[in-house]
Amino acid sequence: PNLFAGLTFYFSGHFMPAYKINLEDLIAAAGGSILEKSELSSTSLILYSVEPPQGNNLDTLNEIIKKREAEAEELAATVGCKAIPHTWLLDSIASCTILS
Repeated sequence: PNLFAGLTFYFSGHFMPAYKINLEDLIAAAGGSILEKSELSSTSLILYSVEPPQGNNLDTLNEIIKKREAEAEELAATVGCKAIPHTWLLDSIASCTILS
């Protein structure tokens, strides 16, 4: 239950609102905290969505996800922390361990 104890997360970019709430609930249930952008530090983890955007064709799908990743990486570089896809969160929960 304390898988994410001491970890802080920031959501970068677009997430579907209902899905974001579910992810926030999972983080809280596992002992993690959600941050505002102004609270980021070198120990924060920046989550970005790799979910396919609704209504986009396959040609633009990779471009959109790469843009999300680049924006998260850029923000992470400014504070010296790590950007991770939201699937890392789910995979860590599924394996009951913090993935590297």
